[in-house]
Amino acid sequence: MSHGKDDGNHLDLYGKVTFVGISSFTNDVCKTKICFQCAENLNDENISKEHIIPKWILRKFDLFNHSVTLPNGTPYKYKDYVTPCCKNCNGFLSRELEAPLSKTLGNGYDYFKEHIDESLLHRVFFWLATIFTKTHIKDQSLRMTLDRRGGASTIAESMQHDWESFHHTYTMNRALYTNAGYSSYCIGSIFVTRVDSVGAKKKFDYYDLSYAQTAGILIGDIGIIVVFGDAGAVWQELYEPLLSKLSDSVTSIQLRELIARFACCNLHIKNAPKFSTLSSSENPSFPTYISCSLSHPSPLFHEYNPKILGGLMDHLLGDLMEGKTDVENYRETLSKGELSFIFDSEYQVILPEDSFKPRKKHGDNF
Repeated sequence: MSHGKDDGNHLDLYGKVTFVGISSFTNDVCKTKICFQCAENLNDENISKEHIIPKWILRKFDLFNHSVTLPNGTPYKYKDYVTPCCKNCNGFLSRELEAPLSKTLGNGYDYFKEHIDESLLHRVFFWLATIFTKTHIKDQSLRMTLDRRGGASTIAESMQHDWESFHHTYTMNRALYTNAGYSSYCIGSIFVTRVDSVGAKKKFDYYDLSYAQTAGILIGDIGIIVVFGDAGAVWQELYEPLLSKLSDSVTSIQLRELIARFACCNLHIKNAPKFSTLSSSENPSFPTYISCSLSHPSPLFHEYNPKILGGLMDHLLGDLMEGKTDVENYRETLSKGELSFIFDSEYQVILPEDSFKPRKKHGDNF
C-alpha cells in the first residue's frame, strides 16, 4: 500500500512525504536536519525560524521580551524560542493555523463559544499538536545545564523523551499539510473552559506534561486542555465525576489542577490505542489516512494511584502556591494527591474567589 524507504518515510509520486517514519522523526526531524512539516532538507536558501509560541500570541500579550521557563528551570526569551522550518511551511502554518485561530481564540471565550464546531475543535487539536511537537524538537537542541561540568546532555536526553510515544502527535501535526483523512479516534481528549481572572497573574501560559502526552494553554479568558493519543478516553472517564460538576468558569489555579487530572487519568490507561498511517506511492490519488485501533470497546484503567496525581499537582501548583495557603505541611499533602483547589471535602465545587484555599480531599478517582 505504501512505498517504503530505509527511513520508513512514504512518498507519493510527486515526491511529497505523506508519512514520516519513527526513525526519520527521531534522527532527522528531532535533530532539525529536515523541516518538521514537509520533511525536506533545510539549507541556507529555504530555512526560516518558526516561533514555538505563535507570534500573534506574543504580540497580543506583549511577550517578545518575556521568558518561557524551560524544563531545566532556566528562562528563555519568547522572541528567541524558535525552531528551524522551511520558508514554505512557515507560510503554510501561518495561513492554515495561525491566521484563522488568532481570530477565533484571540477574541475571547464568548466569541470562541459562538463559533465552535467539530471542525474548529479539530483544528485546535492540530494547532496544539504542532506547538507540542515544536516544543520537544527544541528540547533536543537545548542543554540541560549551562555548566559544562554537569555534562553536555540536552533537555530531551536528560528527560528521556520517548520519541516513539510522540510520533502520533507529530503525525497529527502534519495532517493539514498532508491533507490526510483520519478516524475520529485519532483526535484525543479536548476540553475548553472559560477562565476567571481571580488570582491570575498571567493572561497567557502554556503547560506541557510531555511524559503524560498532555498540554494546556491559557489565552486570556480561554483555557484549553488536550490529551494526545488517548482516543478521547480521558474526557469520557472524567466527564461524570469531574467535568459535569464544574461551574461556568474556573480560575487559572483550577485550570492547572484540571491539567494535572487529565494527565493523571491518561497515565492510568491500560489499553492505549494503536495508530497507523496508510498512504500510497503507486497511486497518487489514494488519500493518506490515519487510523486508530482499539483493543477493547471501552478504555480500561489501572488502579488509581493518588501519588501520581500528587506529583503532577506538585509540578503545576507546588511552587506557585507555596506560602499562600493555610494548609499544614502543604507540599507533602499536595504530593500525596490529597489536596484540591476545585472540590471541597464534600465534593462541592469551590467558588472562584475561594479557589486559592485548597481543601483536603481523599478520593479514589482521578
